[in-house]
Amino acid sequence: MSRNYYPVSPESLPAWIGKMNHASYGKRFRVYIWLLYKLTKNSQSDQLIYVYGFDLAAVALIFKHFSRRKIFVIYEIPDIREIFFSRGIGPALIRFFEKLTIPKIDLLIATSPEFISEYFTKIRKIDIPDYQIIENKVHQAQLSETSNPQKCKIPDKIKIGYFGVLRCAASLSCLILLADKNRFEIILRGIFMPATSHFEAQISNLENIKYFGPYKVPEDLSGIYNEVDIVWAAYPFSNNNIGNHLWARTNRFYESLFFHKPIIL
Repeated sequence: MSRNYYPVSPESLPAWIGKMNHASYGKRFRVYIWLLYKLTKNSQSDQLIYVYGFDLAAVALIFKHFSRRKIFVIYEIPDIREIFFSRGIGPALIRFFEKLTIPKIDLLIATSPEFISEYFTKIRKIDIPDYQIIENKVHQAQLSETSNPQKCKIPDKIKIGYFGVLRCAASLSCLILLADKNRFEIILRGIFMPATSHFEAQISNLENIKYFGPYKVPEDLSGIYNEVDIVWAAYPFSNNNIGNHLWARTNRFYESLFFHKPIIL
């Protein structure tokens, strides 16, 4: 599948099944049909299917059940979306199918241990047959020899970097306020989401805040992190007492640690 996220350099080439509409399960029906077709045509017994997204995991399990093929389904959870905590018929149905689906996953990959202990075990009370925690850590082997952390200098203006998926409106609003102070310079790199896309036009005429577009991972990490003094690593704001914002650990968190940069949480 493809989404309008910043580009990466994967070690293996994933199967392309179409363009995904962000946060809109109802508009993905064609993608689900195409995924079933691709699985029918290309998968064989004793192979594994590695999927992101609860809906694609459910499709993979449906295929496994009706095809009678011995396929190992791996489901990775990089985030737990807000819809899983929301009220209404739609979110309730999603949680119902989640409780049916997750126990049938052969291996669940979580990027944060709290996804298992807090969400699935404590809140949802869902039995997980097997899981593994793989955090979003930076691997030295993926970076060039020149990607070493640099020592912090005392700048005339403190440069604050906000990198990645720029989905938090509260964070962007705070950074715009900081940019009004002549002591701070704000550097934005990554991709705006639909809920924050209007900020790109808003900041284009502002001083002390610059947006330099997407970047490549891991090739560009050293350059963007060594350019700033502090990293804005706060997760999207929420008034909820539970949720992804309390448990997830962003790429910015691990990348800041690797490049020895102070972080704002």
